[in-house]
Formats: sequence, C-alpha cells, structure tokens
Amino acid sequence: MADLLMKMPVPYEPKRVNRFIVRFPSSLGINEWYVTSAARPSAKINSVEIPFLNTSTYVAGRFVWNELRVKFKDPIGPSASQALMEWFRLHAESVTGRMGYAAGYKKDIEL
Repeated sequence: MADLLMKMPVPYEPKRVNRFIVRFPSSLGINEWYVTSAARPSAKINSVEIPFLNTSTYVAGRFVWNELRVKFKDPIGPSASQALMEWFRLHAESVTGRMGYAAGYKKDIEL
C-alpha cells in the first residue's frame, strides 16, 4: 500500500538542511566538525539598462556572490579560534601591518 502512495523511487530522498558539510583545506587545520551552521550560497544578479529612444530595456548584468556566513564552535582541545586566527594572519598581520599575498590566503572550500 505504501508503494502505491509514494511517487518517487525508494533510493532517492529530498535534500535536508542538516546534511551538508563545510570542508576546509587540510593545510588550515580547520576540521569539519568545528562548523555549527552555515548559510547556503546565493548570488545577486544586477540589471543593466539599455536606453533606446523613449524606452529602456533591461538585461541581466554581472552577478555578485553574497556573503557566506559560517558559525564555528570552539573546543578546548584543538582550538578552532587559533586555527582561524592563523588563517586571518595570512590576510593581514596586525602587529606589523604587513598585508599577505592572495596566493597565500585564498583557499578553496568545499560545501
């Protein structure tokens, strides 16, 4: 009876909110279980106005990725805040004011 009511095949199920993992490169030392929540990626598409005679036509322009907010938990053992601060220091060193190179601080993160 249940097979008659179910319209989709059994091995497939819908995506769930709690079944995503944020994975950082191993060189950063940030484990997957540090992340408590993360927003889904989203983009904003700007419009471009094309004026012609008395009218304007709008077409899709450049798109910009919105911020991706990630919340971490900070365990006592392997400190998440220390690992994040080491990554932040690759961007800019607060003591000396030295700015880092993009090749050093840009990393690929998997979702």
